[in-house]
Amino acid sequence: MSPSWVKGYGYVTLERPGVPRLSISTRSQTPKFVARCQQMIDRLYDPMNRLDILTLIALGHLDLRKALHHYERHELDRLPSAEGLHPLTAMREWHATLRVSAAYNRDCRRTIDRLLRDNPGATVGDVPGIMAALKKSHADRPSGYNHTRSHVLAFLRDTVGERHPLYQDTRAVKALSAPRKRQPLIVKPAEARRIVAECRYGADIWSLFVTGMRWKEYTVDGWEVVTDRPRHVAIRGQKRAGRVRAVPLIDPPTPPTCSEKTAIRALQEARPGMILSDCRNTYRVWLENARIEPSRIKIYCGWSPKGMMDLYTWRDIRDELEDDAALMRKHLGLDTEEQLAVVK
Repeated sequence: MSPSWVKGYGYVTLERPGVPRLSISTRSQTPKFVARCQQMIDRLYDPMNRLDILTLIALGHLDLRKALHHYERHELDRLPSAEGLHPLTAMREWHATLRVSAAYNRDCRRTIDRLLRDNPGATVGDVPGIMAALKKSHADRPSGYNHTRSHVLAFLRDTVGERHPLYQDTRAVKALSAPRKRQPLIVKPAEARRIVAECRYGADIWSLFVTGMRWKEYTVDGWEVVTDRPRHVAIRGQKRAGRVRAVPLIDPPTPPTCSEKTAIRALQEARPGMILSDCRNTYRVWLENARIEPSRIKIYCGWSPKGMMDLYTWRDIRDELEDDAALMRKHLGLDTEEQLAVVK
């Protein structure tokens, strides 16, 4: 079609089936520029069949000059699509359709709430830029950024598809590398006794050292000292079946007397840099140093079988509990009779 002229300004026009009637000002009085715009409009309809772009231009959602810029550079894939013009609140509608675990549902809802709060009025097409800015601001919090990125990619995958430019651009904003995990701080028996002696809540810390319990297992899940043969500590761990276990009775643990924060503070006063999980890691190393069989170490630590070797070596270890307790007491230099007199 031919452009029209109104008060000296050129208008591109299009009246064809499949798209709204188009009559858009080029905001130019230059015939050559107006002709370029009209040529683009005609070619987008036939032979390129880009009715989606023509519809966006006709409805005023896409600037004509921006479309010409990308058209003449053969970069039409960089233009915002109709999907990209939807408000970012579309994530709430998508979230309502999810059939996932309660934990994932909760985390995803928090991600959406945070994105909408920090980016009012944003559209789906703004997502790649939002994620790029978020990556810079979360350089010291990689886990939070990576979780947000995974939720956003899941939304785009389910709504526009993995081959859509929006998905590809968002995916190109790479995940942040997590910092290297902290190396466990392992202490020898003599140093452990010194820490316990100097710690304000030494009995609690020593109970972790000699049972390998996690703090939650020690204070919430529950445990008991079983005095019937074979004597052992029965731990009622939660979350996984393997955490319900029996461990050798090396030295009778005592009931907790403080909160987790207080225990951490007291432990770090006695041994700077040490955390509660280091007691459990130290327990595992002590088991190794006492020459206890690796398959039993995994059971005492509450680890589930991971491979065929574990499945073949998993067994009832009740007959070995007292022997392993004796090996550990020998390694730690404890007086057997005196230490166990309490539970007899």
